[in-house]
Amino acid sequence: MSKRNHEVVNQQRLLNARGNISEPGWARRQLWQYSRKDITAAKWRIKEWDYYLVNNGRFALALTVADNGYMGMDSVSLLDFEEGWVHLRKSNTEPIIRIYSEGKTEAEAERFANMILEEAKKMV
Repeated sequence: MSKRNHEVVNQQRLLNARGNISEPGWARRQLWQYSRKDITAAKWRIKEWDYYLVNNGRFALALTVADNGYMGMDSVSLLDFEEGWVHLRKSNTEPIIRIYSEGKTEAEAERFANMILEEAKKMV
């Protein structure tokens, strides 16, 4: 099994003494213990984020909250593995919301984008 698809099953520190990932992989629950003081990189290079994925095999919701030291980012992605996906995030350079979508056809991609746009308008 490749490291990329390795399931981590034991609780452990996220970073080793050299500041590298202790055990690359994924887990079914929170196993890694994170401490910012374990990072050996310069402070301006530290990028921290939380990523959550709820997936039932056909549909998924992905949420990202990031602190890249010099900027923050929040994003939401809705995925339909059979039809397409749509991604929404605030721009870090302009006062706008960016919407990206993909579908089997251009019309489907536009439908996904309009769907999330209408939902976002309801929240403002």
